[in-house]
Parts: sequence; structure tokens; C-alpha cells
Amino acid sequence: MISRTFSALLFASSVMVSGNPVYAASDQLAIIGIDISTSAPITVDRGVAADAAAYLERYVRGLYAGTRLYVLSVGDAGIAARAINLKATIGRRTQDRPEIIARQLSNYVQSLPDLIASGRIEAQGSTSIVDFLEGFEAQDCEATSTRIILFTDRGGIQLPRQ
Repeated sequence: MISRTFSALLFASSVMVSGNPVYAASDQLAIIGIDISTSAPITVDRGVAADAAAYLERYVRGLYAGTRLYVLSVGDAGIAARAINLKATIGRRTQDRPEIIARQLSNYVQSLPDLIASGRIEAQGSTSIVDFLEGFEAQDCEATSTRIILFTDRGGIQLPRQ
């Protein structure tokens, strides 16, 4: 379980038929947002990074073949390139199997404090969750079963600029 001041927000959407969710194996999308602002514990605390990595590993192991997986950084608003921009599709081949991708993702997330401390990933000055979510406005969550998991500190929730 993710602890400390770190929280995982889970937003889920699915196609509904007769009131029941329908998940087609080839039509699923999982978006993982990782807050890399200087206030996010995952950027400095190895324990928090390990908790997040364990959560993601369990989650990804449960994904079906055909699920598209995006792992993206959340930080300053704007059009700059994302510091984290990983994409994979869960498959049946050895290198695409969920347990393989889950382990690779877990190792990566565990290494975030070191990657940021070494300067290989630049920590952001703020967290623009609204900007992050608006980047998916073209995503049709009614046609594609979509799950967004967002790792941020509690201060990450913000109001849009007026």
C-alpha cells in the first residue's frame, strides 16, 4: 500500500452496455502519471518510490494482452517534452508479457530518486494535473476502457488558471 503523504488517485472509465462495464482485451488503455515536482515524495524518498513501484508492478501484472500502457511525467504546465514518456503494449511474446513489463516499470520507478538526484531527470517546479489531464481530451474514454493512475503529493491538486 502506498503510504506517507503520497497518494494514488484512480480514475476509471469504461464502455457501458446494459449497465455493465465491457472490457475488450484489445481496447484498453492504462495511463500512469508520475508527479516529478520538487514537492512530490517520489522524487526524493526511496521508500515512497518503492511503494509506488510495488503498486504499479501488481497493477501491470493484471493487465490483459492488447492493453496499451503509457507512463508519463506530470510537472510544469506547458508544451515542453515530457521527462518521462514510456509506452508499451501488453502482449503474449516473452518481452511483452505483463510480468516482464511490470518488473521493468517497477525497477524504473524505484530508480526515480536517483535519476532526479543525478540530474538525468529534471524535477519540475510545480504540478499541473489539469494540464496533464487536458492532454488526453482527444482520448475517447467511452469507446476505450481507460484507467488513469496518478501519483502525486497531496499538494498536487490545483485549480485551473482563470
